[in-house]
Amino acid sequence: MCKREEANVISLPETSMDYGDLFQILMGPVKARLMMTGIELGIFNRLETFLSAKDAARDMGAHPENTRRLLDAVTTIDLIEKKNGLYRNLPISQAFLVEDSPTYVGALFQMIEMRSVNPLNELTRLVKEGPAGEGAKRDFTS
Repeated sequence: MCKREEANVISLPETSMDYGDLFQILMGPVKARLMMTGIELGIFNRLETFLSAKDAARDMGAHPENTRRLLDAVTTIDLIEKKNGLYRNLPISQAFLVEDSPTYVGALFQMIEMRSVNPLNELTRLVKEGPAGEGAKRDFTS
């Protein structure tokens, strides 16, 4: 490493802990959004057998490259598998995320997301400002 590169190296303090658990919390909403997008688009309904991203996109009337990217992302969260450029549901998705399955939970997940997760988008504002219409009414005396 040359002296110029050495000057740009940042040393982090040593610790016996890692931030892996915190990272998993952060990734939770990303994983949930990937699954919910798959449910909303009906992707899991199309992947009962191996299918290309191009064919899945055509079936959904979607953008082929972005469909491929979504399918690759859903593969990373272990809901579908990819072999030779083709995608297929893993057993958990086949059982619970295909609409005609007797154990389908997609509609339940959509209801939970709408009622529980979406209101959290306003959490920071609500903590700082309170409910809409309260303005600056804050009592810091107690």
